[in-house]
Amino acid sequence: MDQITSKELMKKINMQLKSAVTVYAKIQIVNYLLNSTPEFIDMFGQTGSMKMITQYLKEALKCIQANEELVDKIFMLLLKMNLNDEMLKESEMGQLLIKIKDKRLLEDQRVSVNDQILQKWLKIKARYRSTLEEFKKNNNQKDKYEERKKKVKRNLSSSSNESSNKKKKNKKKNVRFARDDILMNYKFFKRDDEPNQRGMSIEEVVAFQKQYAGELRRLHQINGYDIKHRESMMEGQEHKLQLDNIQQMIEQIPFIKPLKLRQTFLIPYDTNFKETQKQQMRTESKMSAFYNRDQIPDQPGYNEISNTQGGMQFKIIHLDPPKREDLMFMVQIICDRGFTELEEKHKNANKKQIKGILKKPQEEQSKQKDVMLNQAKQDLQPKMQQLVQMVEQKQNHSQESILTLLHDIIQKLKEIGEEQYIKNFKSFLETKLNDKQSIITEQERIKSQQEQQRTRIEQLQSINPIQAQRLRAYKTKHCHNFHSPIGCTRGDNCNFIHDSRYPGRPAPILQQPNFLNKTLYPQPFMQLNIPPLLQQLNPAFLLGRLNKYDSL
Repeated sequence: MDQITSKELMKKINMQLKSAVTVYAKIQIVNYLLNSTPEFIDMFGQTGSMKMITQYLKEALKCIQANEELVDKIFMLLLKMNLNDEMLKESEMGQLLIKIKDKRLLEDQRVSVNDQILQKWLKIKARYRSTLEEFKKNNNQKDKYEERKKKVKRNLSSSSNESSNKKKKNKKKNVRFARDDILMNYKFFKRDDEPNQRGMSIEEVVAFQKQYAGELRRLHQINGYDIKHRESMMEGQEHKLQLDNIQQMIEQIPFIKPLKLRQTFLIPYDTNFKETQKQQMRTESKMSAFYNRDQIPDQPGYNEISNTQGGMQFKIIHLDPPKREDLMFMVQIICDRGFTELEEKHKNANKKQIKGILKKPQEEQSKQKDVMLNQAKQDLQPKMQQLVQMVEQKQNHSQESILTLLHDIIQKLKEIGEEQYIKNFKSFLETKLNDKQSIITEQERIKSQQEQQRTRIEQLQSINPIQAQRLRAYKTKHCHNFHSPIGCTRGDNCNFIHDSRYPGRPAPILQQPNFLNKTLYPQPFMQLNIPPLLQQLNPAFLLGRLNKYDSL
């Protein structure tokens, strides 16, 4: 205390009061003040940092039971201090003490308060009784004065509204603005001009435009970026408020311990699966043929010879081409939407007539339109040709690609504002779609598809009986893929038995990757150089290959 001056100490205490968040930190600061000298405490009471202690007391009184210690320490500090009337006003401690007295926060029987806190509160009330009564009187007088002011304002506003309503009833006029194309001459007025004046000359209009250029641009062109920026700012503020509310929330759900596992919870499951029963029914009814082991392949999978051919081409699955009726329907919808949007655009343009903006003459507007049309024709001509080709050859293109290109073209035409071009383009596309030759080609394509399906069904029906028997014979052998970590992807369509009782074997590691074949097992044509000693130790050579499948 001797080394550090009182001013520096006051600054440090003020910083600590602002930075303290937890109840423990606040109690430590108040304890430090209580342990200091009475002169220093009186000096602290005359500073502006006394407002922080009033704020601490306000927050503590919201939940008295949790903050009893803090309230007790603050009351002790108030008893040690000698506060004036001015300091009670500036620190707002007087208003807080009046609220505690009027609402009986500490004397209420519902709140169980410590006896020491009650005694200290009674001492504070007795010391500052006269000052608190004066504050209360002044506050009541101020409230009455403000209520009188509000009443006077209401009476004045009601009288002015009545007079204004009478004037408005007498001065009712309907105004209608004509279209820009119909108007021959224009007159410009200032915003504050009275009616039936001479108007502004062209020179005055030019000077007005230069003076208020920024405001006219804002009115004429609504900036979308500013609107988006404002919306994003508002969303960010809402998100911050939500986060603050979540952080302030207290956990009210108690933690429930999970029950310990017992032997009664462990239920043994049966081994009788539905798939085994189905397989037994198949073997008894359909798959009752017996064949030699040479006729059965060693491993489940696809035909190795056909899959490992060098010049194999992958099957290309063609999507169904778009139908003519669907395309006609979608073309009508897109074009009609373009017409409606154009009409709305014209209506909005007629409504937005801003005062003080000089209109361009009709000759300049027509020249600008011609330039815009020429540029649009140059941009849209290759796209239109491409769309016509796609419509003619629609069996080679998807419906989405055709409609997206059409949508882009109509959007460009809509920006120009020409309805006639959209109508002509729509009629041209409809004639292309209703063309007799295209309909005939589509019918021929459908017939060819039906013939291909018919030939495929005939081929499947005319399979050799020996080949069918071999396919059926595979069901007499267990599937190794069924128990592998990947599992058998074919399911019920697999030609091998899916038995849960059969242990199977783990999936082997490929020695050479074969991307054409879909099996994970090593192929028989792979040449392996094994030394003779290892060949003798191999159980396949010692026991013989047939002993692997004794269970069958």
